[in-house]
This record gives sequence, structure tokens and C-alpha cells, in this order.
Amino acid sequence: MLIHAASFGVLGHYADRHCLTQDLLARMNAQLKADLAGFPASAFTPGAPVLARAPDPLAIDYVVCGSRLGSQLLSRRWLQSRDAVVRAAGGYLNLPHNPELWRTVCAALSALAPDGRRAARIVRDVRAVFGLFIESGRGVQAPAMAEGQVQ
Repeated sequence: MLIHAASFGVLGHYADRHCLTQDLLARMNAQLKADLAGFPASAFTPGAPVLARAPDPLAIDYVVCGSRLGSQLLSRRWLQSRDAVVRAAGGYLNLPHNPELWRTVCAALSALAPDGRRAARIVRDVRAVFGLFIESGRGVQAPAMAEGQVQ
């Protein structure tokens, strides 16, 4: 969650009215902040992710919408936790996935010329955004878990 909060927090600075996911990203960031507030102070801090330039709005939309699909998988693991603090922090994982928004983003991407400049920029920007998650992960380590516990 720390990695997501750091990375999506950066994206929140770039998501403007041209992003189809601006409102969703704001809700995700607010819920991550609320969920993390329920945990004891952590000695683990995410790296300080940065982007060299503002990503294309469709790159942001692709990552944000796609993350909701991934969160459905993470939610299944979260549901298995026996830790009350972990179970109380499910707001972010339980934000709804909007299949119509995902289809809209996919249609907007499909409408681009695959060999065009914008498509190439979006691919570069998506890679840079994924790099945010990697950079955020530097310094975040999972605490040791007892055998059988789910993180």
C-alpha cells in the first residue's frame, strides 16, 4: 500500500481534466491515505518517485484503470488475513472496478494509430509510470511474517 500511495500520489499531480480517471485517482489516493492511517507508524518509507515529464493522460488512464483489475487480485489475499489492522484497511482494495471506464480507455487507445507519435509517447509514459512503482519499492520491505500469515 505504501508503494501504491507513493506512486499514485505522484500521478495525482498530473491527472487533470484530460484524464478519464481523474476522479477515480483522487478517490484511490484518498482511500490509500485513510487505509494507511490505521497502521502503526512504519519504519519503511517508499522511495521518492519522480517523473521526468508529465505523462500523456491516456498513459495515466491505462495504469489507473488497469490497477483496479490488479486490486481485485490483491483483495482476495487481503480477505485471507487474520490481522484485524490489515482487515480494517480494505477501503482502497474494495473501491469498485468500473468495466465501462476500462472499455472507454481501451477504445481511446485503440483509436490511435499504432505507429503514431502519440502511441509511442504513451508506451514510453506507461513504462515511466511503472518505473514509479519500482522506484517507490526501493526502501519498502515487507515485515517478517509468521508462517501461514498472509501479508
